[in-house]
Amino acid sequence: MPKTPERRPSYDELASLVVRQMATIEAQRETIAKLEATVERLTARVAELERRQNRNSGNSSLPPSCGSASG
Repeated sequence: MPKTPERRPSYDELASLVVRQMATIEAQRETIAKLEATVERLTARVAELERRQNRNSGNSSLPPSCGSASG
């Protein structure tokens, strides 16, 4: 079976492809920026929660009734 040569895209097809790719790249940039902001916010939140978890009445201003129970 003879192999048929592939048709090369026209200039207009290539130009259209470039425009679509540029739009995709811009949308991806926006998504990346939003995700980076989310990661930054969540990283700060995790650090705050870890800081709170490590607090007890012996190392904070919490009353003794809020501290961890030790025998």
